Amino acid sequence: MTQRIEQINTPLSPNEFQEFAQHEAIVKEGLQTFYDIGEALLTIRDKRLYRAEFNSFEEYCQEKWGFVRRQADRLIQAFEVTENLRPVGLTVPHNEAQARPLAKLEPEKQRQAWQKAVEMSPDGKPTSKQVKQAVNAIIKQEESQETVELPQYTPSTPTKKEATNLSINAQFHAKLMWNYQRMGLQNYQHFTMGYAQRTWEQVSELLRLANVSVLVDIRRNAISSDFAFNKESLSTNCAELGITYLQLPELGIDSEESKGIKTVPTDKVLYDSYIDSLGNKGIISIIERNVPLHHARVVFMDIAVSPIDTLRNRIALALEEIHLQIFDL
Repeated sequence: MTQRIEQINTPLSPNEFQEFAQHEAIVKEGLQTFYDIGEALLTIRDKRLYRAEFNSFEEYCQEKWGFVRRQADRLIQAFEVTENLRPVGLTVPHNEAQARPLAKLEPEKQRQAWQKAVEMSPDGKPTSKQVKQAVNAIIKQEESQETVELPQYTPSTPTKKEATNLSINAQFHAKLMWNYQRMGLQNYQHFTMGYAQRTWEQVSELLRLANVSVLVDIRRNAISSDFAFNKESLSTNCAELGITYLQLPELGIDSEESKGIKTVPTDKVLYDSYIDSLGNKGIISIIERNVPLHHARVVFMDIAVSPIDTLRNRIALALEEIHLQIFDL
């Protein structure tokens, strides 16, 4: 049996303790604007100022303030939206309900949607319904543009002779790309994938189609017999696509972990033993400390093509507990 890994609550420095107290006072007051509360929660989350007493931001919100993580995320997003609107001199939202729909859009699109909503309102103070209408109009416009752009990612339809010469691997990849384009991936926030039996060209096509901006390598040792998937190559190749490469070995399985397992060390036994020792809260805590979940579209990558009984599947299940939509590519 492996030993259960306990969360270690690291103490705050005097400066951190003072900063934590200041931000907590804002949240506790409850009479401040959504902007102030969102800013305070953002600082507490990103600097992990809750860590002396709580294992995760989700646990902190629930036990300290009695609201779920999703509510905290909405307040933080509303603050970020408002911050985005201020520099360009726009009138800012007066409440969280006005700002909430804008969080679906990229910063530049947020400004466009808000300006449209302000123009729709006779007094320049749009309702949340008017903001939603403006946001939906922007999204519809984007989807229309995406429909035009999609063919660049679509493999050309091979002739009968060409299809005969295509490998099974290439045919399967072309089918996946075709299906993913039809279903659309914009409704998913983050992704998982395995690279085995795939070329880097195939992987890069999937990353572009999903509009991924951060690739998180969850292997303990980022070494592969396929040179393209070694750490150095991945980092270089991702940079060429404008994607940030991160390795997160804390989520990989150390060889020492397998020594304590007395049964046949199948993938399922290894993953269940190791991840059960962390628990979903432990997984989320590690990810939140290292990955910009709330500012980027992220893919978590390991080896196996099938997600069944894999580490990335356990990660996906943990992230879905905090209401993030995950899709395996």
